[in-house]
Amino acid sequence: MAIDLQLTPHERADMAAFGAMPQAKTFLKILRAIAIDSRDRACSVDPSKVEEQRAQTTIAYAQNEFLNVAEGLLQFTFDAHRAELKAKELEEDLKDQELVEQIILKHTIQ
Repeated sequence: MAIDLQLTPHERADMAAFGAMPQAKTFLKILRAIAIDSRDRACSVDPSKVEEQRAQTTIAYAQNEFLNVAEGLLQFTFDAHRAELKAKELEEDLKDQELVEQIILKHTIQ
């Protein structure tokens, strides 16, 4: 399932900047630790308590999926933002190159 965040360019830049910060990495580590703790709790439930074990496993699975989606969205947003910046840079380089070519052409004709 694809998630369409519908972010403005400014929001994408903010999210990309946040994803590169140490605070984001620390936050994701905390989320990963919570998911691991949930998994461990699900594994420690008495096998005879099937419903409780199923509930704990579902919670652990959901937390792990949330973490994976959050990490993926941060990485995708970061990559997309970098691609946008690179495209703008290349566009500017092309404009500069065209301007230089026009100047050279103008001087060779004279």
